[in-house]
Amino acid sequence: MIGIERILDFLKSHLDIFKIAWMMIVSILAPIRVAIIVLMFFFLLNFIVGFKNDEIVHKQKFSIKKAFEGLKLLILYYTIIFIVFTALSLFDEYELAKDAIKFISWIVCYWYLVNVLRNSKEIFPWSKGLKFLYDIMTIEVLNMILDRFGLKRTRKYEYDKIDDKNDNKEIAENEQEDI
Repeated sequence: MIGIERILDFLKSHLDIFKIAWMMIVSILAPIRVAIIVLMFFFLLNFIVGFKNDEIVHKQKFSIKKAFEGLKLLILYYTIIFIVFTALSLFDEYELAKDAIKFISWIVCYWYLVNVLRNSKEIFPWSKGLKFLYDIMTIEVLNMILDRFGLKRTRKYEYDKIDDKNDNKEIAENEQEDI
């Protein structure tokens, strides 16, 4: 009991410092609070479905090491979002900072969701709906996210079209020069 009383006395005597520290943390994280909340929801869903997948499909017990690794990854995502937002904001690029953390959040949430669907497919192998959702997420949605931010994935067949536009003349000319 003496230890608990000492801790409570310490907390009471330093309550103002804890309040100030808490307010500073909240004010720093306020601009990225939506990203923090959204990532937390996706992390929790991924954690729960992954835990159930290990338990049901792989017959493994809860692994504190695996849970800690997932938590470290979430903290890394939070750190990346915080640093990107802070760096861009310091350059007075507030709108770009908001778009950047939104983009990063969408990508991280996308991969969390893909992992949830993959694990769910293993838990419910007879579900055509989960297989269909997984196929859509892994084929179409990433392109939609990239398009939303004005980015485009280059596919192998697009390289072939580039060569076809030149009718491979550059290649033929270079081969003749070598002879």
